[in-house]
Amino acid sequence: MIYHFCPAAAWDPTAATYVPAGFEADGFVHLSDRGTVHLPATALHPGARDLLLLTVDPGLVDAPLRWEPGDPADPAAAWFPHLYGPLPVGAVVDGTLAGQQLVAAVGRATQHSQVVAAVVDGRVVGLIRAMDVVAAIRS
Repeated sequence: MIYHFCPAAAWDPTAATYVPAGFEADGFVHLSDRGTVHLPATALHPGARDLLLLTVDPGLVDAPLRWEPGDPADPAAAWFPHLYGPLPVGAVVDGTLAGQQLVAAVGRATQHSQVVAAVVDGRVVGLIRAMDVVAAIRS
């Protein structure tokens, strides 16, 4: 797993993708591994108190993911994963939806389909009729 910090107000778990504020300038999403997770939070969000730590499954991203030095001028610098494209919200494996957020997400996911894929550990394990999911949530 790899990790990304973002301001809580910027995270929308019902969106298709997440693009951090610095993406246009940097050209990539800053990520980290378990041993370096504190470094981007300190460097990119100094003093912030409203950060979320997103756990990302690298096997579920669809843009190039490259490990690069945090400071290219320093050969001993820590290396970090950089995602060269938007972060798919589906690659974030620690988020949860409940209540109306879940109903809204199911609604968006099924605009062109009457079924929802049941996913466990990143694998599709079955298909569920969308109206059954919504009925179960509302009951």
